[in-house]
Amino acid sequence: MQAISEIIELSGPTLHYTLPEGFEARRVQLIILPADAAPQSNVRPNRIRSLRGSIKGKAADSLEEHLKAVRNEW
Repeated sequence: MQAISEIIELSGPTLHYTLPEGFEARRVQLIILPADAAPQSNVRPNRIRSLRGSIKGKAADSLEEHLKAVRNEW
């Protein structure tokens, strides 16, 4: 599969694009995203820390350490 990713400067709401030489396809998918918007973080809240209210002490610490070890294996 061929893929193209480019950032194009716009001077208005109209976009004209020519596919590069040798790009062959009957259909293409066009996805338009603003490049000047700040990227959103994929950081998710630590769910294990939120369990500290229901799991306390050594059990909570042990579970958190175990999950950190499992994540590092991936």
